[in-house]
Amino acid sequence: MPEPKGNIQVAKRKPFVLFCNRSWEPRYGVDVLAKAFVKVAKERKDVSLLLLGGGSQAGVIRQILMNGGILDRVQFGGQVSQRDLPRWYHMADLYISPSHVDGSSVSLMEALACGLPVLVSDIPANKEWVSEGVNGWLFPDGNADILAEKILAVSARRIKLTQIGRAARKSAEERADWKKNFAKLLEAYEQTIQLYRRSK
Repeated sequence: MPEPKGNIQVAKRKPFVLFCNRSWEPRYGVDVLAKAFVKVAKERKDVSLLLLGGGSQAGVIRQILMNGGILDRVQFGGQVSQRDLPRWYHMADLYISPSHVDGSSVSLMEALACGLPVLVSDIPANKEWVSEGVNGWLFPDGNADILAEKILAVSARRIKLTQIGRAARKSAEERADWKKNFAKLLEAYEQTIQLYRRSK
């Protein structure tokens, strides 16, 4: 005899957590992420967002989330110490940086070093670090619609994230080691001085 439906337990899908710790200033595009998250949240009930930091766009960002009816699915962590930051990276499934202008972002290096897959805007500085589908993904700068599509696509392929995370960690180990990079920088600096002296 079939078991009553009331006794059937449906396994809940594990929440998929997005993470961003960019400052809430116009150049960092956190408002773009907020708009994208509104679209994602309508499609997936199991996706949540962790936002750290703050800034001049706090009112704008909160309004976007409130108007989208998803403010309760966002955790605001405020300012976090450098010592406590790794714990936040490890709480997430996907790091997002929607920055419009940037150099080599420290937070991106940190995410890669933590083995966290990344989804970042396709500005030149990010493209130097992120290879599409290898250690993360890129989206057109400022395009909330495509950012939302990418988030949905990544969250639907969670099984691949472990592999992407390993590649992210490897890229940080190979290219973001300060001791190795400082030695190279020092060597380049010394060569520049020698060339300058010879030219005199």
